[in-house]
Amino acid sequence: MENQIKFIDLFAGCGGMSKGMELAGLECVGFVEFWQPAIDTHLKNCKAILIGKDI
Repeated sequence: MENQIKFIDLFAGCGGMSKGMELAGLECVGFVEFWQPAIDTHLKNCKAILIGKDI
């Protein structure tokens, strides 16, 4: 879909918000998270690019 809404998930945690927004038809293009267990889970459920820095 060419005009699909894209978003970045800040303070993403394990990705629940990203997953819900993807199910609603939006595209997660990146996420920010610092805690490794949450990153591992998020990457299993979302193809977005990780920004693994403390902001």
